[in-house]
Amino acid sequence: MSTEVNALLIFCEGPHDVAFVRMVLKKLMSFQVKKLKFSEMPSPFDKLFQTAVTTHAAQDMSLDMAHKFFLPDTVLQKTDQFVFIYSSGGKSQYAKIRSLLSTYIPLLEQAQIFSREAKAIAQSIKYLFLYDVDADGIGTVADNLTREFGQIDETNFIACSWEESKSIYGRVANDKAVFVWGGTPEKGTLEDLLLPMFDFSEENKSIVGKAKSIISDMFNWETDHAEAARSIAEVEKYHKAVLTTVGQRKKPGSSLSVILEQSELITEDALKACEITTGFVRFIEGFLEVKHESA
Repeated sequence: MSTEVNALLIFCEGPHDVAFVRMVLKKLMSFQVKKLKFSEMPSPFDKLFQTAVTTHAAQDMSLDMAHKFFLPDTVLQKTDQFVFIYSSGGKSQYAKIRSLLSTYIPLLEQAQIFSREAKAIAQSIKYLFLYDVDADGIGTVADNLTREFGQIDETNFIACSWEESKSIYGRVANDKAVFVWGGTPEKGTLEDLLLPMFDFSEENKSIVGKAKSIISDMFNWETDHAEAARSIAEVEKYHKAVLTTVGQRKKPGSSLSVILEQSELITEDALKACEITTGFVRFIEGFLEVKHESA
């Protein structure tokens, strides 16, 4: 007899966003990364992923398709909750996500057809979109999603209005949700959260301070540019430069995504001390309608 599970598809901008979300789910929400064969996935994802691979393999793909966006970067599970995390490759990559959803939606709507032999069936499937708010504001980010994904082929994908949630950083439209990263819901990026987490322990403060000084002296950063979007983009680049510099001793030559997860520079206490991060956890719990489990 098949068991019923819930599934959440999370769409992130890039690799270090994926790394951060994966870390939060593991450290603060007790999810575990699962290395599953397609046949071990809950229905309809077992057949869906097989179909996606077959469909794309039949096409004349270029090397830039090697990232296999049609498959999730990571699968996590906690009891009856499955999370599939995707990296879209940037904030403006709406066409990529639209193409993926165009492939997925018909199969997801026919879930029961594929469920006969599956050990688990996803009886609830929800979608969460994560973006840097930049200089746009959460309202504009949500409106952009409605414009880009309101209708996928012949399906009304986002058919409801966005409603405010318990977090000022998140909005919900039925089984779709959006959460933005930034110092406020109106401006900023994920890096605004990450730098204080690196600087959380006394041991790291000196290193972070030196990195800030060195990076500031080496390059010119237009962080006070009159144009808000330019200023925020420059702050993001500066923060990324500092963060990757700080992580070089433990992970020489590594990217920010590797440093985030493998350097252990962000502790569980640092994650819990960030109000936006803990708010993100509560937001997901509310969206999935699961009870909070204290760590």
